[in-house]
Amino acid sequence: MLFVSVPFLINSAKTVSEKVDVRLENVARTLGASPWQAFRRVTFPFGTRSILTGTLMMWARVSANSAPSSFLLIFPMVTSILIYQRFESYGLTQAIPVAAILVVICAIIFIGFRLFLQREKKRIELKNVDVTVADFNLQQINLSVAKGMYVVILGPTGAGKTVLLESIAGLHTIRAGEVLLDGRDVTNIVPEERGVSIVYQDTRFSHISRSGKTLFSA
Repeated sequence: MLFVSVPFLINSAKTVSEKVDVRLENVARTLGASPWQAFRRVTFPFGTRSILTGTLMMWARVSANSAPSSFLLIFPMVTSILIYQRFESYGLTQAIPVAAILVVICAIIFIGFRLFLQREKKRIELKNVDVTVADFNLQQINLSVAKGMYVVILGPTGAGKTVLLESIAGLHTIRAGEVLLDGRDVTNIVPEERGVSIVYQDTRFSHISRSGKTLFSA
């Protein structure tokens, strides 16, 4: 079973590992991470979804395959062999209950996996946001950033780039509009409870955040 199905997992993980820029691991090493820490905190998170997908495909392939186990393993029976054995010995009426249980189990696993993937799709959204800081105003700002995206906000000095990021982090009061994090309205939530961090470009603030929060560079 492992021989015929594990390529689904290997190919899925390999595809992701080839897409991860080695420079990301190099940066982690220069920040004090060991090779294992760089893998665990940089490389592996990029491939979590694909590894889970490969694992699910591998399990589905095994669950539906009866030919190898019919030659190699009779007792204890895997589900596919049990269904086949009951069908051959007693007919369809005896095979249906086992098959129905397998279908229910598969449905629960696939639905749960689907819900998990949807939960993992983190997103920051700004909807018609207005911010006033002293005499400076940002008006009708709309922005959507999904997990894994790299977004660069360009503009001259004084255009409001830092104010915008500080507003997302909760450092400024939003006069109008909404700030959503994973679909949850965080407009009126204090900065320390949002889970969003800022790293300023000034060298005096160039410390490293180890909190695992969403990071912005201002």
